[in-house]
Amino acid sequence: MRAKSESLNQLERNSKKQKKKMSHYEQAKMPMFDGNEEKYFSWEIQWKAFAQVENLVSVIVKELDTYMPASIVVYYKTEKTGTTRKEQKVAVKANRQAMAYLT
Repeated sequence: MRAKSESLNQLERNSKKQKKKMSHYEQAKMPMFDGNEEKYFSWEIQWKAFAQVENLVSVIVKELDTYMPASIVVYYKTEKTGTTRKEQKVAVKANRQAMAYLT
């Protein structure tokens, strides 16, 4: 009986650990826009909240990210030579994630 109790406690601890390890994507559901103009503003609010959870806020602001390279060609050249700044890598990664979610 004691062995059963200990194994149940272990299962509960493992379950709690798995919940803590969940990614943001598993916690937040991306809102889908159905094309209905009347529902656009509601979708936009949900999208901005989702972007906040996924750390994509820098991608959805009106002004451009100052660390974003002028073009992907410039980015690949700096990557090839090893001169890409960390901030540029972060900006490109966030932009790619946002584009993936929106397509």
